Amino acid sequence: MLTIGKRLKSLLSLASKILPHKPPDRKHSKKKKFSSRMNNFSDKDLTNYVLIAGTNSNAEVSVTEGMTSQTNSLDGSSQPCFSFEAEIRSGHNAICSTEGSPILERIEDKRLIDTFNSLRKEEFVNDGRLRKKDQRLFKIMNYNVLSQSLLEFHPYLYVGIPHHILRWKWRFPRILAEIASHDPDVLCLQEVQHNHLANFTDSLEPMGYKGVYKRKTGGKFDGCAIFYKTKRFDMIDAMTVKFYRQGVGQLNRDNIGLAVKLRNRPLCDEDNCSSATVEDTDGGGSGGEQDLVVATTHLLFNPKRHEVRLAQLQLFLAELYQFTNWSKSDKRCSLILTGDFNSYPDSVVVDLIMNGRVNTYYPPLPPHSGVLPNCTLVQNQTKDSGLEESKVVESPMGTDLEKSSPNIEFISNGTLSHHFNFRSAYKFSSRNGTAATTFQGRWVTVDYIFYTFDRLKLVSNVRLLTSDECEQIVGQLPNVHSPSDHFPLIATFTFDADNSSQPGTR
Repeated sequence: MLTIGKRLKSLLSLASKILPHKPPDRKHSKKKKFSSRMNNFSDKDLTNYVLIAGTNSNAEVSVTEGMTSQTNSLDGSSQPCFSFEAEIRSGHNAICSTEGSPILERIEDKRLIDTFNSLRKEEFVNDGRLRKKDQRLFKIMNYNVLSQSLLEFHPYLYVGIPHHILRWKWRFPRILAEIASHDPDVLCLQEVQHNHLANFTDSLEPMGYKGVYKRKTGGKFDGCAIFYKTKRFDMIDAMTVKFYRQGVGQLNRDNIGLAVKLRNRPLCDEDNCSSATVEDTDGGGSGGEQDLVVATTHLLFNPKRHEVRLAQLQLFLAELYQFTNWSKSDKRCSLILTGDFNSYPDSVVVDLIMNGRVNTYYPPLPPHSGVLPNCTLVQNQTKDSGLEESKVVESPMGTDLEKSSPNIEFISNGTLSHHFNFRSAYKFSSRNGTAATTFQGRWVTVDYIFYTFDRLKLVSNVRLLTSDECEQIVGQLPNVHSPSDHFPLIATFTFDADNSSQPGTR
């Protein structure tokens, strides 16, 4: 019986012969020879060793278990690849490369992937499992995908990670596979590098998505994007918010916020169409439709600048208060707020979101910022509008507050508040431990999905690993199972006015 070491050596030798750098001649004899060679290994061997390859975003992939398959790309080239057994088992397509050769991962990596995937299971809230066939259900995914420019600008954060794992050509297909495996109705992304935007649009459009994108100001290389499934929603409006305000000390950074207003589309099959909307006597659209605003942001990272993150949040909430028509009970929209807030659960930023009010020693925003301490805008502010309809655009919408209304008297005793009623789609801690979304010197939570619980009901979420579990099995990020340095958050909701039984901290 061969030892693991000898099997690995044999398989490496086999891989070098049957998977050269140049595409081999795909004659029938070649395929037959490959098949007979593979028969020298048992099914157990094939399970223990996994070939993982990078991909071109334009590739269309077909797979055949235990055999080579062909990858056809838009440039007309083709190359055989080997099936990714773990993805086949879970019902997803393998990903192959249109250039270069595949990488043979160690048996330990395969076990790590299996362990990680087994822990990240969908967990239902209350009667959530009974609602799986509810046509009003929709899934939200939030994901900081790690801008390649930021990765390369801060290499000291990724010392010890194999170089090939840090390459965009290796990471992007796995980011795409992560998205496809969860199949969200709305996808919120942070750190989307502007010159990689086409990778996302070209790959997500065939999957039925359209979206909007906003790059950070000040010449930064990345920004935020929101994609939505066109068979599920129509986009009826969009808004971007630039957090930089000249002459406002707390708003002197180039972060941005992005929001879309979505309306349900009828769900159709071959025989009939049925409305995915819920009757809403309180409004939120015309004709009984329930409109939904989904917003995302990426607040400043600097750990010492809490007052900047707090000010950025105040501005964004003030814009969202207006964008959701929250002051008009007969027209207000449900709101889901996602993003990388670079703030821990016990921070003043998360405290303000979750509790609706916070006492702080940070100074309030000055009058010329246009934002009141209750996170509303000073009236009579001008607002640019207009969104070009295309598969993804940098929207010119947003609010640029100039120095105006200087005579408005701001009265604040250090208390900030807002009008929304948010809950988190995830519990920050449980009897199993403290949840983690990334590593910042330690395993912490900085990514969130918040929702207005008076109009939305949380059905389920995909479990996050605890900090202890991350310490034991994850190691450094990115790695073989996580192509970013953040874990994605995935939550399923339904439109529902009766949320009295919903868990939460408020």
